[in-house]
Amino acid sequence: MIVSSPNSPQTSAMELRAIHLGFAELISETQRFINQHWIKVGVLNLIAAFGRLAQGGGFGVISPWLFALIDVLVVVARLGLIVLVLGQGSWQAGVKQIVLFPKRITTEGGLLWKQLKLNVFWNKIAFSVNFIVIMIIGTVTNLSIQLFTHLFFFNWLKSHQFIAPKTTAWGVIQFLGNLSITPFTVVFMVLVAIFLVRKPEQR
Repeated sequence: MIVSSPNSPQTSAMELRAIHLGFAELISETQRFINQHWIKVGVLNLIAAFGRLAQGGGFGVISPWLFALIDVLVVVARLGLIVLVLGQGSWQAGVKQIVLFPKRITTEGGLLWKQLKLNVFWNKIAFSVNFIVIMIIGTVTNLSIQLFTHLFFFNWLKSHQFIAPKTTAWGVIQFLGNLSITPFTVVFMVLVAIFLVRKPEQR
């Protein structure tokens, strides 16, 4: 459904049309984005995953400064994923979106705020369903990772010497999480932000 504000001038009314969001559209868009850009997303996920595994002692004991450096590396990988989503698969386009954002707030701040309120108003149920679905996916995935790690994977990795003897289960759990639910959630949340201020003609 597309709705415009009757009290706005014609040009503003064209700006203030609500998107129509499907009940699981954000979930499907998240998966579509990951599938379409799986190489770029995969590289960023591997950087974050191996970083967390290293912090968990997966490759032996590391010094505090190296631990902190890996933390920075993981954050950079996550920021890279956010920029990638903002640029619809292009880091250059994503950086451009970020650079132009302050100007958009200055010149179109009022319209963006009205667009956000309009989109939320007409898609309350759809947004709620999408959030419920992502919470269910997150809960099931995290529980599965915990069980898989503690019941089998952690001991298997140690017995085959794929990880250092003093590796913590936390490191393995973080490794699996950063290859699965963590990037999925990051992409989902960025897409939510994009859809909140999106106009129908931009879809």
